[in-house]
Formats: sequence, structure tokens, C-alpha cells
Amino acid sequence: MKQHRAASAAVAKDEKTSAAIELHQYDAAMFHIPANYKGTNGTLAVVGSNTIDGTYSPMRTSAGSLVAHTVTVGSWHAFSSSLFGIKYVKLVSTNTAQSTTGISITISGHGPTI
Repeated sequence: MKQHRAASAAVAKDEKTSAAIELHQYDAAMFHIPANYKGTNGTLAVVGSNTIDGTYSPMRTSAGSLVAHTVTVGSWHAFSSSLFGIKYVKLVSTNTAQSTTGISITISGHGPTI
């Protein structure tokens, strides 16, 4: 049975990187950048790890391109399908956040029991 769950990944004030987002065993995910978010100039790169406290490395497509999302504040964005298969990801902005901000996430798939 396909499952859905909601989550939030905060970006702390004066930081560039979100908290970890679990994608393990899910096959679709969306994230929402709030209208008041002041931490990005339009692009969020994605780093991944197979353990929540592990070393996060840049994610790349099969063609070797960096996985990044061009975003608009106040909008929902789909995670790249290149991410599914990694357990945890974090979003990385090119600028630091002006205040602590929660990024809403909705995930669906055949993931772990919620």
C-alpha cells in the first residue's frame, strides 16, 4: 500500500543547509519553500548520505550533473527522481538563511511504516 507522510526540515538562522530529510523507500516527494524564506537566490543543491549522521556528499545524475532545484519562494517543488535510492538528503542554499525557517515536505511511496 502506498503511504504518504508530511515532514519539515528546518534551515537555522545564519545557516545554508536544511535538516536531514528521509527518502528511504519512497518514490515521490515535494517540498515547499515558504514565501518569507530569505535564504536562497533561486537554486538549492542536494547532498545525500545513507546514514542520518553520516557525511553528506553532493548528489549527481547518471550524466554527472549536480542535482539542484531552481526554486521560487511560496511554491511547491518536486524532488528530482535522481534522489530516490539514497536514504537521507539535505537542501543547501547558496545564501545563509536570515531567520530559522521550516521547509514543508510531503513524501509518498512504499516507505517504512509511519
